[in-house]
Amino acid sequence: MAREKAGTEAETGAGTGTAPVKAGKGPSKGTTASTMQYGRLLWALYIATFLIRFSFSVMIMVFPLYLKHLEGVVYGLVWAASPAAEFFTVLLLGGIIDRYGRKIVLILGLLLGTIVMFLMATTTHPALIGVLNAFHGVSAGAILSSSLALMADYAPKGARGQEMGTFDGANMSGWGAGFLLGGLINEKFALDLYLGFVIAGTLGAVGFIYAHLIVHEPKKKAYTINELSARHLLAVLKRTDVLLLMMPWLCIYIMIGAGLAFAGLEGADYSIPPWLVGAGMAVLCIFLVSTQRFFGRMSDKYGRVPLMFVGASGFLGLVLGGIGVYLTGVPSGDEILGNLPKWGPFLALMGGFGAMAFAFAPAALASLGDVARKREHGVTMSVYSMVISAGMVIGVPTAGAVRQRWDMPGLLGFFSIIVGIMVTFVVLRRFQVAMQEKKAKKGSEEE
Repeated sequence: MAREKAGTEAETGAGTGTAPVKAGKGPSKGTTASTMQYGRLLWALYIATFLIRFSFSVMIMVFPLYLKHLEGVVYGLVWAASPAAEFFTVLLLGGIIDRYGRKIVLILGLLLGTIVMFLMATTTHPALIGVLNAFHGVSAGAILSSSLALMADYAPKGARGQEMGTFDGANMSGWGAGFLLGGLINEKFALDLYLGFVIAGTLGAVGFIYAHLIVHEPKKKAYTINELSARHLLAVLKRTDVLLLMMPWLCIYIMIGAGLAFAGLEGADYSIPPWLVGAGMAVLCIFLVSTQRFFGRMSDKYGRVPLMFVGASGFLGLVLGGIGVYLTGVPSGDEILGNLPKWGPFLALMGGFGAMAFAFAPAALASLGDVARKREHGVTMSVYSMVISAGMVIGVPTAGAVRQRWDMPGLLGFFSIIVGIMVTFVVLRRFQVAMQEKKAKKGSEEE
């Protein structure tokens, strides 16, 4: 199997303009000082990311119950305004990032998101909330693209997986903290849910101030272009290596979109306390945090594609396990707890598949950073943001329609197809890397 170690992909046109670092060995002694400097920059970005996601996830948890007076279709349209706006604007934002720098877009995105959250506390009118949510999507795209561009700029190649894993861990821990706090707000302030947006806006303001004071880009000129053009914006979309890495992400976000949009409402439908819904999502995020840096480090050592295979296999195992449970009869919680000798091994197996699934994100993000060309980091990461928003927009209505028409069997079949597509693109990426390595080896032998 092609190993695709850190540095290999970078030689295809990516990177920071420095010599590739051998996987698993980190930077050379001569780069220790700069590595420490970049370490401080990256940890500042991690903290800012935590605050940003903390703020956003509080809003997401409160959002469904705040608008529970809306009909399902209207609510779906209002909710979809955010990913739709992100999808249609983020490519241009990526070009602006490459032209004017990462920090300015990050700061403006934080400021816009903070203002939007405060304004949401003042109205429940669906049209106004929809417009505000659209601006929230623009801010989300600006924040994610600029943050990942900074990561691609300054994370050392030999430790890029580890740093992307840490970034993803900070991202997930922010989501987890926000889910928990949002659930508590839904429980304790059910009659005053606008307070959730006030708290979210306050957290966003803290993130804005922190990022403005602490986050910086010491080599801005080395990573920005002199002129923004349509050719620059569209160049990334023509690259097969980028597209092969994006498609699995599209599949993942199609699957998680519906859950993220309707988690609060689903809990209410089954009389689950809102704080418990938030706590469950927070525990899931904590589990993510505890694995991301580790899996990222493994991708630095053993290669991106093998870890992406591990992640895709985990998703496949979870779906197959769900099908198995459905076919044999879905047990109640009491049945599982009352017969742990029977269900314990199965639960352990599902936990193992879940842990495997978490290997995908840091390896795939690091791989994307590897293949991104030096002055295209902003546009490349904006395409990633586009894919996330597209997955959200596609996933929510499609999964809802499938379940309404074919109930749970249809939904399980739908997820099986999506996971199959995901695995297919990982396999295609594996063959592409193998061909690149074979070509590079042949070229070196001829020299």
